[in-house]
Amino acid sequence: MLSRLACGSAALLLAATIHAAPVLADDPVAVCDALASSPLDTARPADVVGVAFEEIDIAAAEPACRAAWEATADPRIGYQLARVLFQDQKLEEANALFGEAAAAGHVEAKVGMAQTLLELARAHAAALLKEAADAGSLNAMYNLALDYAEGDGVPQDTGMAIALYEQASARGDAWSSYNLGVLYDEGSLVLRDAAKAKQYYEQAIAKDHYWAMINLGYLLLEGEVDAEVRDRAVALFRRATTEDGDINAGLQLGILLQDGNSAEQDESEQLVIAALKARDTELGSFLQQPESGLSPRNLAAIKAEIGIPAAAGTMGEADIAQLRRYYAQTP
Repeated sequence: MLSRLACGSAALLLAATIHAAPVLADDPVAVCDALASSPLDTARPADVVGVAFEEIDIAAAEPACRAAWEATADPRIGYQLARVLFQDQKLEEANALFGEAAAAGHVEAKVGMAQTLLELARAHAAALLKEAADAGSLNAMYNLALDYAEGDGVPQDTGMAIALYEQASARGDAWSSYNLGVLYDEGSLVLRDAAKAKQYYEQAIAKDHYWAMINLGYLLLEGEVDAEVRDRAVALFRRATTEDGDINAGLQLGILLQDGNSAEQDESEQLVIAALKARDTELGSFLQQPESGLSPRNLAAIKAEIGIPAAAGTMGEADIAQLRRYYAQTP
């Protein structure tokens, strides 16, 4: 959960190879610099490249940096020791050291302190949610399940997330049912199971959950679809569109209706143009593909709306340029 900050970053773009000159084992400052300085810290010595957060050797760096800190009380060294402690998940001590270095004017220590405070707050929040969930709070169960699913404040644990969602879902929480549907629909944290996804989406829909309606509509349209299944998907998209005003559901409904009878084609055009006027990004993506999936009538209506000739065929380069100008305008 670390962002691209100097004290620690899973996404750090700078290489972590140490190219500093050989250091003497009895020079703790030089050893600390070689093992724990940040590539993003402009206060580090010019001949020290720095070490990416995830490549800090905790066992070697911590004693050297502690010795250097005790010998110098240099804010830069305090910052580097704090990086090591953060990596070792000694967050309270890391936060105190970042705070001292920040108070002394070390800029990157302020970033490190901000990051450490976020980690401490996440852990504290997760602990409070656990207490509330154990006391029976549906709201806490749902939010703690989110934390476990994402590894936010607690170790990522998909099984625990599912267990909490199931507890809340069984007691009627629509969002927990919906999120279980998403888990089994996406198949990124668990093996995909379309039947289970449908089951949980249906439970959420029974509580008028409109996102579940949209997702179930998409799921029903996978593969070969008979008239009955198509009608159910149409009904779900229509309900999400009319009751919740969901533009994207309206777009999908418009695409489903575009090859129907005259009345359905009229409704389809209205829905597609509504999505265009709302600058729906999915529609914009469709229009930039060689085959947009839109009917000739809808494509002609779109071209008329954005002010380009309604020539036959797909969108050309000039048409797409005009489309981008249209999307750049405030609706």
